[in-house]
Amino acid sequence: MKSTSGQHFVALDHVRATAAFLVVAYHFTRSYPSNPAFPGFPLIAIVSEGYTGVSLFMVLSGYLFAKLLGGRHVHYPTFLYNRALRLFPLLVLVLAAYGVAAVMDGSSVWAYCQRVLSGFVTPSWPGTAWSITVELHFYLLLPMLLALLARSPWLLAALWTAALLGRWAIYAESGTVVDLAYWTIVGRIDQFLAGILAFHVFSARRCPGWAAALAAVTLMVFLAWFRTEGGFFGWPLVGRTEKPWVYIPALEAACYALMLAWYDTNHRPRNAGFSRFVALAGTYSYSIYLIHQPLTWTVWKALYFLGFDLRITEVGFLFSIPFFLGLMAIGHVSYRVIEVPFLRLRRPYLVAVAIKQSEPQCSV
Repeated sequence: MKSTSGQHFVALDHVRATAAFLVVAYHFTRSYPSNPAFPGFPLIAIVSEGYTGVSLFMVLSGYLFAKLLGGRHVHYPTFLYNRALRLFPLLVLVLAAYGVAAVMDGSSVWAYCQRVLSGFVTPSWPGTAWSITVELHFYLLLPMLLALLARSPWLLAALWTAALLGRWAIYAESGTVVDLAYWTIVGRIDQFLAGILAFHVFSARRCPGWAAALAAVTLMVFLAWFRTEGGFFGWPLVGRTEKPWVYIPALEAACYALMLAWYDTNHRPRNAGFSRFVALAGTYSYSIYLIHQPLTWTVWKALYFLGFDLRITEVGFLFSIPFFLGLMAIGHVSYRVIEVPFLRLRRPYLVAVAIKQSEPQCSV
């Protein structure tokens, strides 16, 4: 993970790779829409409920931008310009590809254009692109969140509590909250806040291993239980469980924030060997994340036709590993051809304010 200023965070690239793999493995094991099989091995619940990889991505966003921007003067228009260069070139191509498929399937061009335009406000972009909407909303809130952090981290903690209570009120009033909690900033704000707070708390000290271990066990146990309660989609004989979505965003946020802070503050992985290979998966993760879903169903059907019963979660998980490695090759081409040319156009957005000078200077 290389920032505009040239800083390279190999540990955070490892985390990005993990999040990307969770999402890819989840979609691969869930390609059979009425998959009736519960995983026999409890630890595999993090794959069968691998939607949680999106949560890890968003905790990482909060953590990373707190690491890059916290306590610094930021030229916000340039920051947004850089984020647009990072996200939009590949996103535009992916949305165009989905649009061609939609029109070939009978949708009108105007209807799809409306869907794309509404995607800036609601999570209506197809495939995994929906989550980019939430990320954009986070960028709009980021100056306010960093200002609150500068005044007192307790203000962010209060906002986190308010989000949790707000979801409870929505659930109590309507009996449903899952769509807001999963697809929108109403639920995802917890994860951005947790990332920001985790960096603030552990920027000057190491996160203890026992805290990360407790977080990992808590998340694993919860996902194993949640799986038996129907999981994200809900099983035919179990149904969909709504009430846990009041607190799921906060629980995932807290667990991932502690694990992320522990890994980042206790490890300095080298950019060589296997560590570099994993980091490359993190580097290509945006391409992998946006491109993989249309390919998943095609590969899944081909393997199923060859006799592999991928409806069994453990079997699907095993095949998702070589599938992910294949996606890395595609991600490499996408990153080099589509992303890198635009990343070279980024400009410094951190402003160094000198005490004895009246003119601000841009830092490198």
